[in-house]
Amino acid sequence: MPRTPHEGVELSGWKDIAAHLNVSIRTAQNLEKDQGLPVRRKFGIKAPVYALIPEIDEWIKHNQTAPDPPSGPKQLSGGPAETSALGLRPAQWVAAGAVLVAVALAVVAFHLAGRPKGPPASLAVRDQNLIVRNADGHELWRFQFPSLPIADFYDRVFLEHRTWIGDLGDSGRTSVLALFMPSDFAQKPHLLYSLSGSGQLLWEFVPGRTVLDGRGFVMAPPYYVREISVLKAQKPEDTRIAVASVNYAGQAGQIAFLDASGRVRGEYWHPGHLSHLAQVDIDGDGRNELLAGGANNAEHDATIVVLDPLRIKERSTPRSVFDPALRLINMPEAHEKAVILFARGCVGKSSPYLRIKALWVTSSRIIASVADDYAEENPASITYEFDHRLNLVAMTPVPQYAEAHREMERAHKLDHAYDEKREMADLRKRLVIRWGDAHNSTEPRTTASGQVR
Repeated sequence: MPRTPHEGVELSGWKDIAAHLNVSIRTAQNLEKDQGLPVRRKFGIKAPVYALIPEIDEWIKHNQTAPDPPSGPKQLSGGPAETSALGLRPAQWVAAGAVLVAVALAVVAFHLAGRPKGPPASLAVRDQNLIVRNADGHELWRFQFPSLPIADFYDRVFLEHRTWIGDLGDSGRTSVLALFMPSDFAQKPHLLYSLSGSGQLLWEFVPGRTVLDGRGFVMAPPYYVREISVLKAQKPEDTRIAVASVNYAGQAGQIAFLDASGRVRGEYWHPGHLSHLAQVDIDGDGRNELLAGGANNAEHDATIVVLDPLRIKERSTPRSVFDPALRLINMPEAHEKAVILFARGCVGKSSPYLRIKALWVTSSRIIASVADDYAEENPASITYEFDHRLNLVAMTPVPQYAEAHREMERAHKLDHAYDEKREMADLRKRLVIRWGDAHNSTEPRTTASGQVR
């Protein structure tokens, strides 16, 4: 086949031209545009290109910014006029780099300026997310729970008892605590999460363990989380996080005391669910005690337990109870600061046990709502008010209490008419307050009526 005039000396297309120059295609195109690299086109400006090797080599010899001939490593020469693989001189690289840095800084500044600032001040739970906001109500960050939680677990009324924001160790760093109750609560573990002020997970705690009662009944996890309470101390290492949880199938209740790093420092185990927490200084030593309210199955009464968080070590439980079959076993005896037992009235005589429906503290009062029946909605309850030294101040039944009493009268379950004054006097007389060995006062262990028990 006859040879064309340029066969053997022609570079066909930008790929061959760039390979001959040992540069990229983009650089070869720039060399044509900016420095006159001899490139030919067969049919116009957009036609396929080609070049003649002798012309390219001759151009290289007379152009200091061009690559060396292909007889060796092909690189551009010429010192200050040297270009990079992208066809840019060093000065152009510096200028381009400065522009990129300026743009990046501007983008970062824009985002930082528009990003809400300040420490966490409030939070809410929406779907699977814990949403944390600053004092202006602007969202700071979100933390995603491992699965969907029970939505009403974070109802506005209970939110402050199941989450907490503050400084755990007087370090000036804000922490966020949040309980998690999964929607499939009988299958997945319940947790307490500790998060930094910027949303980083610091640690997590899973409550509960397998325990036995006097009947040999086994109560294994999961334990439902109920409330938390942070008891600050003058020494950061003495700060305690109280976590209340209850067994899903039995009467066992746990109050776990954690330090700021999430380490368990003590466990109080109770033969009945303690679902409500509060705190107050009952002995005037400048340090709050924990109040835990609920039911004492082994006493068949509602109860408030007063605990010194620094005296609860390892695992312990009440030993002297009315019904030893329901006492938790294989644990040493607990040392409560005080125990209050609420006697059942006429309405509660047929109930399996009484319970604390709500517990809170004001500047001068400890207030407990004691349900005399097990109705979840509008139970027949009595509100007890104590001062901060556990002296009973007042008792007030809700209207449903009188209604329940009269209904039992009509059903011939009671043989007397309702008399509020007499009923409250009888309950006051049978109210029991036991001061424990941990109490530093010289007061005897007495009932509210003054009788030693």
